[in-house]
Amino acid sequence: MHPGEACPDNGKHYASHFNEAQKPFKIFGKYAPLAAKEWIDLVRSGSLWYVVFSFLIPLLFLWGFLWIFPFALKFILGEAQVSFGFNTIFYSVIIGFFASELYGWLNRLDSIECYKTLPIKMSDVIKAKLILFMALNTVISTVYLALICISRGEYGLFPAALYTMFMVSGYVAAVIAYMTGVYTNSLLFDYKVLLEYWLAVAPVLIVLIIMSFASWLLWPGIIIFATLAGIVAYVLLRRLDVKWGREEFKA
Repeated sequence: MHPGEACPDNGKHYASHFNEAQKPFKIFGKYAPLAAKEWIDLVRSGSLWYVVFSFLIPLLFLWGFLWIFPFALKFILGEAQVSFGFNTIFYSVIIGFFASELYGWLNRLDSIECYKTLPIKMSDVIKAKLILFMALNTVISTVYLALICISRGEYGLFPAALYTMFMVSGYVAAVIAYMTGVYTNSLLFDYKVLLEYWLAVAPVLIVLIIMSFASWLLWPGIIIFATLAGIVAYVLLRRLDVKWGREEFKA
């Protein structure tokens, strides 16, 4: 490069879409700018498809396993008849649990140190990530559950399954957000945090899965239990400011 010659600009340039990105999040009030920022980061970093597939791959594996499982069991046991009640409600519980993958991926996008200079609290960032989690989960999980329901012909179970899925995914996301904040991918390697997480989540999943095998427990049992999980999630979300509001942003 000769003296006086302009330095070549090899960086990427993007047109500003911040105002447009905020519009879908306006209903979330003061969290709309942060949620829009998270969405823009997700798209521009090229991580959107990684996030989507990180959620879909275990779900597709589960569907394939449960599809082939009865055939494998019949091959092993011969003519013995063994029946399992893997219905749409069962899938809704599992989908709700795997949704936690989305929240974990959203905490891998960028360094949180960039928030040090902004007049925001860590709990605000957590809530913004949960808003984006909710948006992605609503689209991906609803489509996947609808396809499961159609493939099984269990149309009557879809409303209850959809409700259960949202309650479970909300509960799991609230638990993991409350316990790990924006440090999900490091704190879950702490055996104490991991143990507390499983003690909070596993009993709920086990009870709902057992209930899904008994159609007579669909109402009021499974709906009431899922609602209780949703109430606990709401309480945890309300306490995010208490636990994380004064936490400093650090690597």
